[in-house]
Amino acid sequence: HCYNPEIQKMNDIDTCAVMFKYENGMLAMVDTSRDAAYGYDQRIEVFGEKGMLTAHNELTSTVELATTEGHLRPAAMYSFPQRYVQAYHSELTEFIELVRAGRGSEAHALEQVAMLRHPSVVRATLAAELSWKLKRTVQLAELDKLCAAGSSSSETDSPGNGPVKNMFGDSFRNYETSPRQESVAATYGLMHRNQTVEFVQEQQEKWLKFNKGEFTVMEVITMLDELVDDSDPDVDIPNSIHDFQTAERIREQWPGEEFDWFHLVGLLHDLGKVMALPKLAGKDALPQWAVVGDTFPVGCAPAEDAVVFPEAFHDNPDYKHPVFGTKNGMYKPGCGITKLMFSWGHDEYMYRMLKFNGCTIPEHGLNMIRLHSFYPWHDKGAYAQFESSEDAETKKWVKEKLKPYYACLWRRWYCPVISLWLVLV
Repeated sequence: HCYNPEIQKMNDIDTCAVMFKYENGMLAMVDTSRDAAYGYDQRIEVFGEKGMLTAHNELTSTVELATTEGHLRPAAMYSFPQRYVQAYHSELTEFIELVRAGRGSEAHALEQVAMLRHPSVVRATLAAELSWKLKRTVQLAELDKLCAAGSSSSETDSPGNGPVKNMFGDSFRNYETSPRQESVAATYGLMHRNQTVEFVQEQQEKWLKFNKGEFTVMEVITMLDELVDDSDPDVDIPNSIHDFQTAERIREQWPGEEFDWFHLVGLLHDLGKVMALPKLAGKDALPQWAVVGDTFPVGCAPAEDAVVFPEAFHDNPDYKHPVFGTKNGMYKPGCGITKLMFSWGHDEYMYRMLKFNGCTIPEHGLNMIRLHSFYPWHDKGAYAQFESSEDAETKKWVKEKLKPYYACLWRRWYCPVISLWLVLV
């Protein structure tokens, strides 16, 4: 419910109660009100088979008046700055300690492990918000499907609230009015103007030698702390956090040990973006338009009704080529999606690198990495003229992906190091 008219104008609420039910039968209730007359209300009760756990509000004073008429207690803390002053102090202190310790320290490694819990917290919060908007119970197992359908499905709409939102409050894959619109449009404009057959061939010759350095998976993930994807309208966080979030989401949806390769795919899928880091690649670092974003086949006409920012293709040298500018281009119908030459980027590079190193992840898992950014195909159904009989299964797994545990997986599936064509500077 919303009691505060100013908050109500933002289509938000100020008071709610959330109930959680776990598979083992445990029940939890969270009550919160950020505009209660008696202070900032935030309480939790957890009921289990052998007992109960309760956390009450912190009060402004420990003084309590008791008379024959009863007990009079002080109000709750007013808001975050008062209630969580010690937490903010501890957070800032730990941040300073991490900076002093340095990236290679044990403290930093422990912080990376601690980050693994964050995606689960975010998912629980999102499920609670969806439950309010949909006016029904929401299972965590259905969360990805609801989010994916958020921008188009009427199921996730409720009067005054609108569709499911991303972390900026916008519909997912909003390429028209997102807060990151300027950088996203500029990145795709350069990509669609410059990704040609000749350019891709040059990059393949340059990057597929894999002879300039070796890094562990965790080292590469840490490097990606420095990268925020300029093609993504939904995410404004370091890519390393996105990698862990994706892997944890897949592990929750596919928990069996027989799918541990799938969990690993989620962790590895974006690591090829290190090609954009000047700190590591020096003068050979690529601009983001040659590394990130939705991919497409070069050597044939773009599917302009299925790609974002299609007008930029009109300035691409291949657009009016007598062969590359035609629908089928240099390919035969039915040749198979994996036979296409894709725009150069992190997907193709990571796929080739894993193959070069003899990674034993199943082929459909490797294809997830290679094709996960090929949205015009797996999301819009474009380029279907090139599909072979095997591509239906490939598409199924690619779409599934878009909906100290990892260390043992790296060893099991033979990913001890990642060989990169990088120069340390």
